[in-house]
Amino acid sequence: MASSGEKGASSSTNCRSRKSFISAASTFFEENVDGHAASTPWTKIAYIIIAYFLGAGVLSLPFAASQLGYLLFGVALVLVYLASLLSARAYAACYEAHPVSRALSDVAKEAYGKRAETGTRILAYVFMTLVCVILHLTCSISLEHVAPGGCAVFYSLAVAVAIVLLLQVRDMSEIGTLSIIGVITILGVVGIIVIALPVRGGSGGGESFFVPQTHTTLLLMAIGFMDVVFSFAGQVIYIELLSEMEKPEDFKKAVFTSNTVMLCCYAVVGCLGYHIVGAKDLKSGEPVTSGVASRGSPLDRIVNALLFVHVIIAYLIEANVVARGFLLIAGKDAHTASQALWTTTTALLVGFAFLISNLVPFFSAVVAFVSAFAATLVCWCLPCLFALKLDRDCAVRLGRWEKVAMKVLIPITIVISVVGTAAAIMEMVKQGSDNAFSFCTS
Repeated sequence: MASSGEKGASSSTNCRSRKSFISAASTFFEENVDGHAASTPWTKIAYIIIAYFLGAGVLSLPFAASQLGYLLFGVALVLVYLASLLSARAYAACYEAHPVSRALSDVAKEAYGKRAETGTRILAYVFMTLVCVILHLTCSISLEHVAPGGCAVFYSLAVAVAIVLLLQVRDMSEIGTLSIIGVITILGVVGIIVIALPVRGGSGGGESFFVPQTHTTLLLMAIGFMDVVFSFAGQVIYIELLSEMEKPEDFKKAVFTSNTVMLCCYAVVGCLGYHIVGAKDLKSGEPVTSGVASRGSPLDRIVNALLFVHVIIAYLIEANVVARGFLLIAGKDAHTASQALWTTTTALLVGFAFLISNLVPFFSAVVAFVSAFAATLVCWCLPCLFALKLDRDCAVRLGRWEKVAMKVLIPITIVISVVGTAAAIMEMVKQGSDNAFSFCTS
């Protein structure tokens, strides 16, 4: 291990020699162009984790509960929660071994070399690009409820035009000031769900403690489980969070606090949605906000307007990050790139999200696909793989049971990724066949 002086020199050189990977977490910090100053307490890190994780993922959990039943849904939540804590330990170990890191790709280079760095960076950006698809679809669905009666593809086009125009503001510090609004609005959405669902009532159907006997299949159960996984997916920002901490050793406090809060929130929203709305009404897989109140009612418009504001802000931040990342991979700097290049990059990114979200406008299935195809690998598999390699190289010291748990999680993650991806694709094909890809439905 290098001395503190060597680490400081290395960090200074590193900041001058390259542009660091920029994540959505960067928007919560003040930029320091002259050097890197880590001064964020663990309490604020916990808040950032909740703000980043708690979003579109929570909206699909009533559907997940309706497919798994209360018992399996609870078991899935706890298992994914534990996997999330283990993943956080792996990220922390990676940062401990290479404390000048600013992204998981930096750790990949330290563990396995340049090719691993490139592959990890690409996979991370693919994951975030697919998250943009989910955000685009969520914006479109919520907009349909705010102003019902139009064609679904036109709502999606309106979202695309708005987000491309907003993305022309490149300054992440300016965009980051909107983050607090995003946090307030999603908390408002969750609050309305918890209060309004018991008042609204529904067809019921949340009667299955064990596996539901109706309105479910093994395929839909797999989709439900992947939706649970996605609700805890977001660890891609952990390395940068660690680099911003005043005391990185307190990261475990931030992770435990934030993940426990999310676990409780997810359990309440998932079980309440299943109990009140019922499996029959949830089978469509739409966000639970679509069933909070009768379509077109004032409450329906309000809750979806709040959701729209939250998701459009998240979309703006995520797309800004991804656009910068793809320019970085191409050897360009987002700060100095021409306006034409920036506009083209952002338009292509949003165009991709528009196209995919209209080809497969099935919320829960799309969430499951993103979760299985990319989130499990970026958030669980790779950090554990890198941490174990760095432990073997004596760059970090893992506990015996930590190593055992990570070695068990890696193959499980790969199986979940393969099976979950196949299940999501099969469900999207099935839903596409059943709905004949008819976009203009009100």
